[in-house]
Amino acid sequence: MGRKKRAQATIFIIAGIVILALVILFFAGRKAGVSFLQVGQEDLRSEMDKIETQVLECMADSAKAPLDMMGKQGGFLSVPEKSYRYYEDYTISYLCWNQVARPTCTNRLLTLEGMEDELTKAIKNEMKECLNIKKFAGALAGYTIDAPSTYDLEVDIRSLKVFINMEYPIVLKGKEGAEVSKKDFQEVVDYPVGQLYDVAQDILNFETQFGEFDQLMYMLQKKGKFMIYKRRPYPDKIYVLKRSDNPYIFQFAVEGESL
Repeated sequence: MGRKKRAQATIFIIAGIVILALVILFFAGRKAGVSFLQVGQEDLRSEMDKIETQVLECMADSAKAPLDMMGKQGGFLSVPEKSYRYYEDYTISYLCWNQVARPTCTNRLLTLEGMEDELTKAIKNEMKECLNIKKFAGALAGYTIDAPSTYDLEVDIRSLKVFINMEYPIVLKGKEGAEVSKKDFQEVVDYPVGQLYDVAQDILNFETQFGEFDQLMYMLQKKGKFMIYKRRPYPDKIYVLKRSDNPYIFQFAVEGESL
């Protein structure tokens, strides 16, 4: 019995040594970039789908906070001193400057192009926290990833949606020349930024030409498509805009004159 137990113990020791050696070899190869698992074309396509999902989720998550903030700050992310009215915990930009002793105001001329440029910079900055495609590759994955360290991003504000387009060439390489690539990614956020911008311009055009805007008449003309609230923190006016079927808010201030 003693010999039998010693023989079993020897077998277990040898098996342990072999397993340990294999583990060491595996991690040494992984560190050196050696692939123990080779994948083909279909496998690469499947992996690219996973990568695309991760990239698009990162784009969407990175866009929402800047878009929300831009709407609540009157079309600006960077709000210079003396260009806003602080109201209900938000720095709400003046989009129309007061004209002394007149009921009208001077349009600040907010543009969609300016909004898109600010959003592009903010979203790229946010994406630093979540864009990490390198985690997919390695020896265990069986393929390598080629991707640049930078990428081109562009924001396109439409009527009911915001399109985020990214040019980021990614190449997956597997066995025997198998290769899959993807260059262009697009994420769409269902925020009616462009449409609310147009409503804001209608209000501003009236304020610059005639003065006091009648939001109730406007809402009737638009058949209840929009909700427009007018706040009056002295001496200014704040317009809060939203679609009836979407929670996204765009608000801005019209500078008033202290008596």
